[in-house]
Amino acid sequence: MTTGLDNFASRSLEDVELTGDDERAFEEAGLRLCGGICSGAESSFRGKIYWELILEATGFNIAESLTPAQVEQLSALLEVFEPDELAALSVERDVTGGPHDADVCADLQHFFRICAGRGLGLIAWG
Repeated sequence: MTTGLDNFASRSLEDVELTGDDERAFEEAGLRLCGGICSGAESSFRGKIYWELILEATGFNIAESLTPAQVEQLSALLEVFEPDELAALSVERDVTGGPHDADVCADLQHFFRICAGRGLGLIAWG
């Protein structure tokens, strides 16, 4: 893992690209995910905080950009967990950036549910 990592939902893996409807979907969700220097808008987050939890739960490495199909798979794997189960996983596995509470885990699941539902990929920048 790199020392810095920000993740951005996007229609392109080359540059952050969202429609107005995409942006509204994230805004209306009211997600409270940790932001970084360049991330922290509704459609992005500080990946360094969540990368190990996501890797432990799904096997996907968000330190690498993910296609829409990969994001859809990642989202489905996150949905297997209840938010409190993900929170417990962050404690049991002593993940970097954790522990995470159930509310944050629910927001992380919701972020990827929005991405999957809108056909968005994930850009890793760091």
